[in-house]
Amino acid sequence: MRYTTLLALSVLSLVAWIPGPTEGSVQGPEDAPDVVEIRMVDKGGGQWRFEPAEVEVVIGQTVRFIMDDIIPHNVQFKDMPDGADLGSLVMGPFLIQKGDTYEVEVDGRFALGSYEYVCTPHEPLGMVASMTVVASTDR
Repeated sequence: MRYTTLLALSVLSLVAWIPGPTEGSVQGPEDAPDVVEIRMVDKGGGQWRFEPAEVEVVIGQTVRFIMDDIIPHNVQFKDMPDGADLGSLVMGPFLIQKGDTYEVEVDGRFALGSYEYVCTPHEPLGMVASMTVVASTDR
């Protein structure tokens, strides 16, 4: 029992010591975050937006849409490259409450290229954004 406790404390100490990325640090494709977050926000005056409006992702990442408003929003992919086969991902559910999330795994259904997506009811009000799927995040 005592050995197990000492081992657990040693592991916790080691994990607490391992540094993570710092603000402003440069990340290569092997360090790309697993989750890319996009917020659905109210900019006031009847202007709703996705923030950021443009993202770059690689196969294997997850895009998490986060409801940061009190008006329901969704995600509908409109324009996409040849070879993309999103199936049911073409239109996501409506997020109703602040803090609700919708996650899309960027996998084999996605071809490399640019994807335009909108919030279906708020597209005429400018809630339009794009996601580019690239082979790696190196530039």
